[in-house]
Amino acid sequence: MRDIGELVNKTKKYKKSVVQQKLKSKKNTVAYVTIDNNPRVLKWFVPGLKRQMNVEYSILKKGSSKLNIPAVFEMDEKNNVLVTTYINGENLCDLINNNEVKLVEKQRLISLLADWFNDFHNFFKKDKDFTVRGDSSLRNFI
Repeated sequence: MRDIGELVNKTKKYKKSVVQQKLKSKKNTVAYVTIDNNPRVLKWFVPGLKRQMNVEYSILKKGSSKLNIPAVFEMDEKNNVLVTTYINGENLCDLINNNEVKLVEKQRLISLLADWFNDFHNFFKKDKDFTVRGDSSLRNFI
């Protein structure tokens, strides 16, 4: 996998970026950075996933005004990079997998996550440009 330092050091437009933390991603290179002291996320897509970058850009652009998802500052098609807002807070998967977090709190977080997924899918279900498969209501499974 490519290192985010490679992007920051070799690409003029990202020279002012200061890498704060590398973030986990299975397919792409992602980092929490500051650009002019503003928190941002750089998501550097591998060349074969350019279509995925365009899809993600469309979803974030359309949904960020109504949903609690990152807003896009820029889609850099030349370098296959999305620059988005950074959402401060603990990683939800880490909290759910943490043995020190009480079961009641984990149940509350999972319920909030289900509500978020419901809102997300219902938002895009109304949009003709996006296809949503199946029923998005997760409340019946909790």
